[in-house]
Amino acid sequence: MILDAGTCLKFDLITADAHYKGGAISPGLNMRYNALHDYTGRLPLVKQTDNVALTGNTTKTSIASGVQHGIVAEAEHLIGIYKRQFKGLKVIVTGGDMAFFADRLKTHIFAAPDLTLVGLNSILNYNLSRQ
Repeated sequence: MILDAGTCLKFDLITADAHYKGGAISPGLNMRYNALHDYTGRLPLVKQTDNVALTGNTTKTSIASGVQHGIVAEAEHLIGIYKRQFKGLKVIVTGGDMAFFADRLKTHIFAAPDLTLVGLNSILNYNLSRQ
C-alpha cells in the first residue's frame, strides 16, 4: 500500500504482481486546517506544529489536536483494515507530508520521499525503450 501524504491523503493498494486494486482519498493535513478556517465563520487558521497535546485548551490547540491526531488516527485505522484483509501488506509513505507521518505512525513503514519521481522516471524509460 502506498500512502501518499500531500494535498490529499491517498491510499493506493497495489498487489505484489503490480496490479492496482484501488484506494481511498481524503483531505490532507493543510487542507484540513484550511477547511476549518475557510468554511466556518470564526475559526482561526492554524498551522501544523510539533508535539500537539491530545486535548487542546484553546481554540487553536484544539484545532491542532483534532487535525493532527485525527489524520494520524485515520491513517492508522485504514492501514489496520488493509493489513487484516491483505496479509503481509507493506506500507510505503511518500509525499510532502511524509515526515509528519513517518514520525507518528505506529505501524512499520518504508519512507520513500521521491516515489512519484522514481515512478515517472520508470514510465519514461519504459516508453523510450519501446521506440
